[in-house]
Amino acid sequence: MKGTTKYFILKRTPAKLDKKSSSNTHLFFIPVDPHHYMYMGLIGQLTDEERTYAAQLFVKLPEDLLEETINGEMEYFGERLEDMEDLSCTSSSPSPGKYIIQFPKTGINIKSDLELEYQTEYSTSNRRIYFVKGDLNLEMGDIEEDSSDMSQIAARQIRVMGGKHRFHEMIDILNDRKLFEISCKEELMNIVRESDTINKNISAWQKKDLYVYIKNMNHKQVSSLLFNEGIKTIGGGLIAISAGAAYLYRKLSDPCVKRYPLNPLARHSCQLEAIKQVMEKIETDKRKCLHSVNPEICSKKLDDVLKQWKEKYEKELVKVAKSRGKKFPYSEKLKHAKL
Repeated sequence: MKGTTKYFILKRTPAKLDKKSSSNTHLFFIPVDPHHYMYMGLIGQLTDEERTYAAQLFVKLPEDLLEETINGEMEYFGERLEDMEDLSCTSSSPSPGKYIIQFPKTGINIKSDLELEYQTEYSTSNRRIYFVKGDLNLEMGDIEEDSSDMSQIAARQIRVMGGKHRFHEMIDILNDRKLFEISCKEELMNIVRESDTINKNISAWQKKDLYVYIKNMNHKQVSSLLFNEGIKTIGGGLIAISAGAAYLYRKLSDPCVKRYPLNPLARHSCQLEAIKQVMEKIETDKRKCLHSVNPEICSKKLDDVLKQWKEKYEKELVKVAKSRGKKFPYSEKLKHAKL
């Protein structure tokens, strides 16, 4: 992929930068997979390998969150964070865990192409270590090819960066964002699937291409379509409400699958509770319609969405019953669907 490698120095104090100080923390944002960047920190120069550095991955970012993340780091660290170099580059991955970063024009600090390779020997579930090979014009301490040494220095660097919780929060935000994106895409696909206008005007192959296009949309595109253009063209605020409900359901129900992969009854019961919480949220929002500009339209839109979720609730009740090995009579099913 094409992108920009960004190099920063985090100083120990806001004092004037001393590039030769070994107390500096060297940070990089490097484009790797399509539309993703790795946010990394060098932890030391290997004693036994020339021009090779050990680095730890803090977090992997979607490309459209790069500037927002950098702005957040600048705000968090203030004058301690120095922007050193931005270089246009292309990245490729010849094998899993290995990346080649090529620069049409090298810089003052990054003086050659870079090769990144994931090191399973030194990595854990909480820490991902890469070796970075290349000619870098910087000063830093040496590090032995020893898992204990790397672990200690990497842990020290995390403390300098503000602690693990900062990166856990970043990951939580990214996970939530991805979940929201998936929910929005599902809602768009439902619109395509159920729209009489679309079904009358495009062929089955064109419809398939449209699904692929929606699947490949990024977060900004799908959000803009649903919450800007969608509000103007496809049912006003109803589409935004539906997407919000779908997101809440995914956030509540996705853990059900992970928690009970081999227990259908527990999994469907958990998902049933998630649907119930979505319905309760819609009912709560409906009561707020009294304070809206048009309470009647607001209430009608929420009733339409609530109807969809009651149907989902009924279907999930059947799955729970089947998991128990019995069937619900239809009248009993309706009774259970009421809040």
